[in-house]
Amino acid sequence: MTETDRDSIVGGARTLKQLLMFGFIATFVGLYTYFVVEIWNAPNANPPEFETGLLGVAGTLAGVLGGGFAVAVGVDKPENAPSPRLLGKFGEPFRGLSLLVTLGIWSYAAVGAAAAATMILNLNETPDVVKGLASVFAGYVLALASSVFRTVRT
Repeated sequence: MTETDRDSIVGGARTLKQLLMFGFIATFVGLYTYFVVEIWNAPNANPPEFETGLLGVAGTLAGVLGGGFAVAVGVDKPENAPSPRLLGKFGEPFRGLSLLVTLGIWSYAAVGAAAAATMILNLNETPDVVKGLASVFAGYVLALASSVFRTVRT
């Protein structure tokens, strides 16, 4: 069944997917912005307390958008790794990038960089979910940087 077929069965299915993705991106950016601001405003060695539900949602969204980021920057996944079903077509190697996908990739990059800077400069106040995002983002960036050397020939 193609996307066009789905749209004819369920009116607006494509629009619904786009709205959901926009909601995921906005929620991801909003939650991590909230975490980063609270961490930077916390007194030294006194980490802020966050609701575990918010931390769980933020971690899940980081995983979804991080997978898209990895694919977009060319980080190879193991052959036996499952495809991201939640993203549907967006989980494929992004043939014909859309504005929404591009927004998600750049949002992940900006939030990942902010999380990394926050973790480095506020290590004792940073909760695990922000440290996790920072670490995964740093891994993707290192993999991307190392891929540059694969193209260098002696």
